[in-house]
Amino acid sequence: MATPGNDIGVCHLNDDMSLLVASILESDCVVVVSPVNCYDLPSIARIILERMSIFCHWGDDMYSPAVRDTGRDIRGILITTSALPGIMVPLLTRVRITFKLFAKPLRLKPIRYYHLGFKGRKVDNVYNQKDIGTVRKIAGRLISG
Repeated sequence: MATPGNDIGVCHLNDDMSLLVASILESDCVVVVSPVNCYDLPSIARIILERMSIFCHWGDDMYSPAVRDTGRDIRGILITTSALPGIMVPLLTRVRITFKLFAKPLRLKPIRYYHLGFKGRKVDNVYNQKDIGTVRKIAGRLISG
């Protein structure tokens, strides 16, 4: 992470992260769909967030990391679901803050948020007309840019 410049860093873990990074860089939009667990995104999403450090550099003479220039902005969408009603998500959870941390190094702009709430009970696991309307709204915004 200390190497300056706009070349994407290299992660030294031997896994599929490089494929994920390549897919993100080739995309017009990144859609993250996640449940809300313990008032935040699940730990696996936060691990991926930490692995996005390859999009930053932080030299010894710097006070904070700088985001590498990937050459373009990519649209970002976060879709969450939980037993909470949608209005409570920004008040009680950190999901939007966590996603912004994920989005910044990737230059995801603009960022849109959607929440499918009240999905905690077995009876709620069926998508209703409101959910279908939300998904259509998201798809419409993806198509229109």
